[in-house]
Amino acid sequence: MAFEFPKENEFETPVSVNNKELIGLHTSALENCLNTPKPDCFLKYHGLLTMCLFRKGYYSQAVLVAEKGLQLSFELYETLYPGSPNGYFDNSVSVFGHEYVLLLYGGKASEKVRSQEDSAGFYEHYVKNGHWVHSIVQAAKRAAKIYKKIGNDNKAIDCLKHVLENIRVSPVTQAYIESEIDKSKKTDNDDWVRDHTILIKGYKEFAKADEYPLCLSRIDYEQPELQASHYFLARDLNVFKTENYFWWAMQSLLYYEEIFADIPEYTFTNYQQINGAPSDFFSGDKFYKNRMEILKEKNQGLLKLNLGLEINSRFEAYKDKNIRHLAIDKITKEGLLELVKIVPVNIIVSICDRINRDNLSNRSGLPDLIVYDRQYRSFQFVEVKKKGEKLRHHQKLWLDFLRNNNADVVVCRVVYEG
Repeated sequence: MAFEFPKENEFETPVSVNNKELIGLHTSALENCLNTPKPDCFLKYHGLLTMCLFRKGYYSQAVLVAEKGLQLSFELYETLYPGSPNGYFDNSVSVFGHEYVLLLYGGKASEKVRSQEDSAGFYEHYVKNGHWVHSIVQAAKRAAKIYKKIGNDNKAIDCLKHVLENIRVSPVTQAYIESEIDKSKKTDNDDWVRDHTILIKGYKEFAKADEYPLCLSRIDYEQPELQASHYFLARDLNVFKTENYFWWAMQSLLYYEEIFADIPEYTFTNYQQINGAPSDFFSGDKFYKNRMEILKEKNQGLLKLNLGLEINSRFEAYKDKNIRHLAIDKITKEGLLELVKIVPVNIIVSICDRINRDNLSNRSGLPDLIVYDRQYRSFQFVEVKKKGEKLRHHQKLWLDFLRNNNADVVVCRVVYEG
């Protein structure tokens, strides 16, 4: 039975092959793909071929073409963008948009001719190696669904967690994935969170964002955070919003030389000038591994320094530079100097070290507020939530990390009444 490839302006010469010739033609394309001036054409070829095979009922061949096409895409990606993490591209990058077609029809074909475990493995392989954000999310959802169906909840959770920890997704997608994880597994620190939660009830008078020391931060305060700030200020405590921005700034200023160290294959002057970071900055743990020794040396050196003096001089030196994690419009120098008075140097270094170990996964989830007494004798990290609002996965990881580093952490839930 002959198979005819689509003729609608896809190739100069229409291709007709039988089953035996099909895989040979595909293999030939693979061998030549990296030498062609337009390798993305071969990705498009593999995607269309997979789709047509699936629609003609050639399911086994469709899976093979899809698998080889995806491997081609992975190799092409490493050639064009060495060191960049998976999940790097969005809908605007057409080359890797072809991965979606390969994943969609290859996955459907796999589910028809392979075991459920093997089909889930097909999707999971893309989750761990793919490059198109939309495709990775869809693959993770499908893999998790199949793994749950066959009773392998741990595998399902691993796929979903990989997306949260390695891929930048929309808040809606993040909330969905977190809810799926919560359905599958009770988190280890649920009991701790319940025992360290403050309920704020009945507050109708809103705090003002320009009230000292709220002015130490330029980050917008949401109403639950203003209510929580009002609660602590009324108890003669200082409070200001640090969230992620102040810790990014701390990392950027204290580790500037290490971030922009000359690392072969990853430091390109033009790239750094445009993006404010080296090309391996969001490459998972590669950034840390490429600088491990100098980062460890810097950590030890910072423990011996007066961080107030260090931050003061570095802020003036670097405030006008394009640094990805230095959001000058969100922070103040006064806030940074206040922060180093409040938080012990070993905790500051530990927080920066965790961010450095994976800028992509660990850059978010830090508690909203710092609360401290006016004599700087005690402080708390405070995560603010509305009643019924769940802690996100990254926030739970940070809460556990801070607790393990002997920091006092609480969750503050605002309950509106009346």
